[in-house]
Amino acid sequence: MLKRIITGAVAAALLGVTPVALVTAPAQAAEDAWQSADARATTLPSRVVRTTAFQKRYRFNDRISASYRLEVYDPSGGCSHAADGWCSPPTYMGNQQLILERRFNGSSTWQTLATNNGNSLYYSGQWKGNAEYRARFPGGSNSHYDLTYPSATESSGLLRGFRLTSISDPFANRKADVRLKVKPAYKRKVVVLQRKQGKRWVTVRKARTNRKSVVTFRDLAAPAKFRLVVRGNKKFLKTKHAFSTVRY
Repeated sequence: MLKRIITGAVAAALLGVTPVALVTAPAQAAEDAWQSADARATTLPSRVVRTTAFQKRYRFNDRISASYRLEVYDPSGGCSHAADGWCSPPTYMGNQQLILERRFNGSSTWQTLATNNGNSLYYSGQWKGNAEYRARFPGGSNSHYDLTYPSATESSGLLRGFRLTSISDPFANRKADVRLKVKPAYKRKVVVLQRKQGKRWVTVRKARTNRKSVVTFRDLAAPAKFRLVVRGNKKFLKTKHAFSTVRY
């Protein structure tokens, strides 16, 4: 009888030109609105706003992106047009910077991923493990307008996800063998093979990956439902890869 593996989804413990109007200088009225006066406080509350949502879960090397903007609270001045009194200060006011940083779970070190000298920031990169992301405005002042902006931070909280797993072509030997590749490096580590029995998953075998983070389980029962389980740690959640075998 010929055995065959049907792979399943990875389970988790998821030329036109547009006319542009050129402005040589901001309108005087708008500029005056940002100038400090005796009747106004010279320190404007500030905040960093994330304008895009993160995924609930990631897998290793998934694309992760985020957009941020700096806002200040000035309802009686430059933000008088905004219903809630918050708005982004114009770039001509200068002295604005946003910094995006990442700290892996279990680490105390923040790594800088992106910096922009302006009132907005966009980042796109790859997800490399459980981590917190924060966009930080270090604060500043503008002597010309006699304004001060305090520091502000927006944090993602801990974003979690899974290792990347893949199984090889089961027709190479015409046997129900499964060869699992794990990323990132998972050398000499245990992988658990479980079989579905009724509503329960029962462990049937265990094996260690080789130096290339690959493990092979041979001559599997068919028909049957299986899953491979890679243990979790601080950097990755437990990762499960489900598949089925059939006999014909």
